[in-house]
Amino acid sequence: MSPTRAHRLKTPADLKGLKIRTNNSPMNIAAFKVFGANPIPMPFARSLYRAGNAHYRRSGTPDQCRLVSKFFEVQKYLSLTHHAYSPLLVVINKAKFDGLTPEFQQALISSAQEAGNYQRKLVAEDQQKNHRRHERSGRGSHHRSRPQSL
Repeated sequence: MSPTRAHRLKTPADLKGLKIRTNNSPMNIAAFKVFGANPIPMPFARSLYRAGNAHYRRSGTPDQCRLVSKFFEVQKYLSLTHHAYSPLLVVINKAKFDGLTPEFQQALISSAQEAGNYQRKLVAEDQQKNHRRHERSGRGSHHRSRPQSL
């Protein structure tokens, strides 16, 4: 998710040279660098202020954060870049897991997979709802990118 104030992005080439606010994740920074952008790691708390500053033209901001923080008030355009995937992880100590019965291990694995599928479904529904809210905000265009483009 990448809102911008300057212009709508249509192809990866449109990212070249743009300064983009991103979190401090090496993966997100690398993703924007691949497209020729200039990612600027910045704490989220400062990002709305900077979003209205002409120095930073874009930000990689999740849907919910963008809407709750009212980024649409200072950033006119929205492009779905699909530049990052942020799954929720289920983690357990290996020694603890190995100490469980095989039946309990399988139940834990199956439950985690089921929860993951449910979480992805909820995220997809939430994104659709948030995209409709963005379109109703009247603040510019919403660009749904194809995998071969942005």
